Amino acid sequence: MGLTLQLPVYEKHKPRIDRVKRDPVIVSISAMLETHLGIELSYHSADHSDDVTGTVIALGSCDGLSDHKLLLLGIAAAYH
Repeated sequence: MGLTLQLPVYEKHKPRIDRVKRDPVIVSISAMLETHLGIELSYHSADHSDDVTGTVIALGSCDGLSDHKLLLLGIAAAYH
């Protein structure tokens, strides 16, 4: 979906990022954003939300957050 960030922290935690992003709640949020965001939003787009979601999951992983807390963080980031 979004840009693939080339940050070492992102690459290190990619399996957890992918697992959280595949959660049905986040998948439904992403689908809703793809469908309902206006095309005039050049920055706050579905791709931007996807990038932010991946980044916060990577940072949360660095802080040792549990999978449940990463999911909650991912939901918040997707909706941001």
